[in-house]
Amino acid sequence: MSAVKAVHGLLQPQLCESNPDEMPEILASFKVNYGYKIQLVERSFLSTAQQAELNRNDRSITTQLSPFGKRIVSFVYPSRCTNLFVTYKPLADISSDALYFVFLLVFLVLGIGVAVFFVAWPMIKHTNTMVRAAHAIAKGDLGREVAEDLPQPLDRLAVSINRATRTITRLITEQELLTSSASHEFRTPITRLFLALDIAKKERNPQQLHAQLCEMERDTEQLEQLVTEFMAYSKFCYQSAELKRSLISPYTLLQEICLRLRPLKPELKISFDCVGNVDFYGEKKSIERALVNLISNGQKYGKSLVWITVTGDENNVYIMVSDDGSAIPKEYREKVLQPFYRMDNTQSSETSGYGLGLAIVNKIASMHAGRLAIKDNDIGGTTVKLTIPR
Repeated sequence: MSAVKAVHGLLQPQLCESNPDEMPEILASFKVNYGYKIQLVERSFLSTAQQAELNRNDRSITTQLSPFGKRIVSFVYPSRCTNLFVTYKPLADISSDALYFVFLLVFLVLGIGVAVFFVAWPMIKHTNTMVRAAHAIAKGDLGREVAEDLPQPLDRLAVSINRATRTITRLITEQELLTSSASHEFRTPITRLFLALDIAKKERNPQQLHAQLCEMERDTEQLEQLVTEFMAYSKFCYQSAELKRSLISPYTLLQEICLRLRPLKPELKISFDCVGNVDFYGEKKSIERALVNLISNGQKYGKSLVWITVTGDENNVYIMVSDDGSAIPKEYREKVLQPFYRMDNTQSSETSGYGLGLAIVNKIASMHAGRLAIKDNDIGGTTVKLTIPR
């Protein structure tokens, strides 16, 4: 209080001797020399309590707490030379508060930084591990897998990387198997074609030449059929898992397919029965291809009858295609679902096909998250059961 009175006593004569334009400079010099924040303000700038205290005591002393709990005392005096009031607030208190605030802010930033580091470091370490694994996979090291017991969301990323790696490995394995098997299947008709062509070049007898040309035509047709089935299987191997699903009515689809296939073997009866509501969502073209393959197989191996039964429950639709031919032995039922596998490789392609029919159906079932199963039926033939989720 005494220091404020002393400053006030020094300040008042200078304010009285100066004009208003010089007052800000005088106030600034006192702030530097005496460590006070000094201002000239109008009465309206003061609070009601300060004005009331000025009216009573010709001065106002206000005590307040800083944001950090320090007590700050402000002083207000009327200036005798002007209509303004002089306010004093010790700069030391303000600067110490500011310093304390800066220190607290720095400490807080450092604390947050350390906390973030300890939280983020495991994520960074695991992320770097996955990056290294991804680089190794990109270079062809498909045996590399990432640990999946990681914090979220890295665990889902690790699962996705491992799933993608396994999918790529499976596709490469299937491609190698398919290429190897296809090269063997293509070689036979191509060799026969070259042989028949060589004989035809030297043949002078028109009848013999015609016979050779007919053989070449049959080989060409078989080769075309093989290429068609091979391309179909390849398509279903590499088709995206995102299917363009639509509502399928098995009754309508089977009507169309049976009408199309009956003339190919008119002596064999084809019938079907749909029990209850068996409509489901699926990719129509692939489901149609699966049904055509199954019914064609039944026509090929059945003696007099092929019948199709479609049933369903709230989760799945079951399509069973049965014939009265010979049953497939249990030891072959998994193998015949693999591409280019035939139980009797001595049979002609005309009778046994190329071993891609059931393999294509099996792929279509997998695409729809379904399954294909083979079993005996009551009359000694084979029933192939296609299960498709609704």
